[in-house]
Amino acid sequence: MTRYNVMPTASSERYDWKVEANGRKTSSHRTQGNAISAARSRAGPGDTIKVHGSHGRVRDSWTVGA
Repeated sequence: MTRYNVMPTASSERYDWKVEANGRKTSSHRTQGNAISAARSRAGPGDTIKVHGSHGRVRDSWTVGA
């Protein structure tokens, strides 16, 4: 099972949002919506997607169904 995290990037990075899979950065995006779409397209059944806010807290989370 893979855990995908959608989170804001550091201010020094070019893009505003990133997707991490099991702690490794997989992609960067200009919008949160694009980052969530990328995580959904990569995730398979049983994988978890967590969306983090600007303070690092989880704002939304779900597990991909079969």
